[in-house]
Amino acid sequence: MFRQKRQEPWTSVGTGIHLDHPQTVIELGFPDSYRKGHFWCFGTTRVGKTRIMEHIIEQDIKKGYSVVAIDPKGDI
Repeated sequence: MFRQKRQEPWTSVGTGIHLDHPQTVIELGFPDSYRKGHFWCFGTTRVGKTRIMEHIIEQDIKKGYSVVAIDPKGDI
């Protein structure tokens, strides 16, 4: 979500296309420092909330971060 050079730990959330240059694929994500505290994922039905959270949780576990996930439906 940011196109700047990364100088700190980064959480990737996938790839996308650059809106000004549709043939250019870019990495999407955010610096870990933006996530001091809670992380919520909202969206309508079938937009990929569970998949994106699984991806972020997996990266956090690999980095050694503590993770608590509350999933009332049991999808994770």
